[in-house]
Amino acid sequence: MKKKTPPYAKRKAAFDDVMQAYRDCQVAPLSAIQYGEASGATRYEAKPTLTDFKCDVERVIDKCVTDKISFLKAYVWFDSEDAIEREVHADRVIGAGRHTLEQGIGALFIKRHLYPTKGKGGYFTTIRQPKKG
Repeated sequence: MKKKTPPYAKRKAAFDDVMQAYRDCQVAPLSAIQYGEASGATRYEAKPTLTDFKCDVERVIDKCVTDKISFLKAYVWFDSEDAIEREVHADRVIGAGRHTLEQGIGALFIKRHLYPTKGKGGYFTTIRQPKKG
């Protein structure tokens, strides 16, 4: 029986997608509540916030990464539009173990349902159900 190969491409896609969303929310302001003003509508409580997302991503990073500063330098603080430039920079900072690290973190992103971030079944996609009762 042939051994099943791990889904390397899916893990890499998960890592890239979630880390891009994480970089994007580093510059986005966190939501705040104005208690002094009345609000017309309430937020859908089942939908995760950016704060929830950041916490979930940081839990995975904390579990997998021993040198968090190097990881942040390689994948968060360096934000180039060019994917190849990001890969080269990460290779310089992290070194040869970069691919193994990306695969492990990507696998956890999939396992914890952080990937995909958008679209059907995505982290930020919620379907409203009618109230029962």
